[in-house]
Amino acid sequence: MSHLRRPSARIRPTAERLEARSLLATFLVTSAADAGPGTLRQAIWDANAAPGADTVSFAIGTGPQVIQPLSPPPAVAAGQTLTIDGRTQPGTGTAPRITLDGASAGTGATGLEIDADNCLVRGLTVGNFNGVGLDILGSGNRIDSDYIGTDITGLVARPNGIGIRLSAGASRNLIGTTAVDGDGNLIAGNAGDG
Repeated sequence: MSHLRRPSARIRPTAERLEARSLLATFLVTSAADAGPGTLRQAIWDANAAPGADTVSFAIGTGPQVIQPLSPPPAVAAGQTLTIDGRTQPGTGTAPRITLDGASAGTGATGLEIDADNCLVRGLTVGNFNGVGLDILGSGNRIDSDYIGTDITGLVARPNGIGIRLSAGASRNLIGTTAVDGDGNLIAGNAGDG
């Protein structure tokens, strides 16, 4: 009969170091007011302060809603990854139901400025900004299902000074797609090219 020997060295478990992770945050817009809790302005500020990829969703009652900023909304800061999804508004079909109306935003105001990379702006109507409707400074961004320079019907002009502007350093940005119904943009009625 053979005898088994136990090893004299004791095996100690070790812990592996995990990589840092951050939770994705969703910021909900529940008010069409210019500023304060639940507004688009506050949601963008909060997203800029949060690490990682975040989403701005909408639940302002049901159906069409108009947000009239009194000054340009904050830019999506470089280093952020943000989805602004107007299609989350209850009652939204293929046409946008959230309007960003710049009539009161001031001279030269921009509707949305995207300084970041890999962002998505979807399902918004952006009009009446005498600056730029959407100003894209980052790269790898996607703009789809938006009406730029019209009302929510797409039949009445609400001109921006320029519809969409891509800065010289911006690359690999996708403006609309025909891959899915409703993912194209309507860009019309603006005072200048874009």
